[in-house]
Amino acid sequence: TQRMKDELEKVTAIGKKESERSIRKQLLIGGCVSLLVLVLIIFLVRKAMQVMRDAEKVLQLEVEERKKTTAALAKSEERYRLIAENVADVIWTMDMDFNFTYISPSIYQQRGYTVEQAKMYSLATVLRDSYDEVVGEFKQRAARIQAGDPKGKESVIFEIEQYCSDNTAIWTHNNARIL
Repeated sequence: TQRMKDELEKVTAIGKKESERSIRKQLLIGGCVSLLVLVLIIFLVRKAMQVMRDAEKVLQLEVEERKKTTAALAKSEERYRLIAENVADVIWTMDMDFNFTYISPSIYQQRGYTVEQAKMYSLATVLRDSYDEVVGEFKQRAARIQAGDPKGKESVIFEIEQYCSDNTAIWTHNNARIL
């Protein structure tokens, strides 16, 4: 019985050593897996940071390009505004309902109206007797454009009588087209 006891203790001691080895082995494997996961996370974080830095560089380039484009556009608008506001001829635009959308300041030298005053008048009021003829021509041009005829976009040159702020009339030479 003592012998059995000793054998049992011996087997128990061997079992404990095997269990300890197994536990150490599992801890070592678990530690390696954790280390691999940690390395993988670090790699992915670094990769994501690089992608973000690259995206930031692209975004900075786009912002710089937009600033340059905006500055060039402002400079171009300034040039065209300078021309439009200082030319002796009257430059005007209208919508498709024949309402003035832009009139250059030279309208004052030509007809005695400020831009704001001139924009308040309808085309029928400005043209009086020539209104039907001019509007008819532009309606025909619009129909040609809708039909695909490129001649619809050609300039129309005409002379008409326009009335001034002092109720006198002047004859004006006009070169207009549908944009």
